[in-house]
Amino acid sequence: MGAERGARSRVGPLLVVGALLAALVLALRWAQSPPEGPVEPSWSQTPCAHCGMLVGDPAHAAQLHTPAGEVRFFDDAGCLLLYAAERPDEAGSAWFHHLRDPRWIPEASAGFVAAEGTPMSYGLGAVDADEPGARSRVEALAEVQRLEASRRGTAK
Repeated sequence: MGAERGARSRVGPLLVVGALLAALVLALRWAQSPPEGPVEPSWSQTPCAHCGMLVGDPAHAAQLHTPAGEVRFFDDAGCLLLYAAERPDEAGSAWFHHLRDPRWIPEASAGFVAAEGTPMSYGLGAVDADEPGARSRVEALAEVQRLEASRRGTAK
């Protein structure tokens, strides 16, 4: 009878430890899953993942949600385009802040138009893809890459 009670007294703490470990694993897994939609950065406090400038102007902001569950913020749509092209392994879902409206546009629905005063002077703002004159992401990336090449003196 004493041995049976001793075995039971050891099982209780083991069950508690097992439950705590399972809860920890689930919490870590949840924390690493990407958000289902755009999230707001800490405006003027969050650095751009590409250039390091603070993300302060919503009209030009963008964000990338990595497969690992991390959210990377960008101060300029061009910064996100370059970053994603340079790091395809981090490509997940991307969101661009609309140039004129207070809303985020999912990457699949985004187009790009000429915009003045962009933080890194890439000169592009995100709009709905069906807006007249909007360029595709591929066209916008090519434009930003040409601009970067000319800045570095490597333009062809």
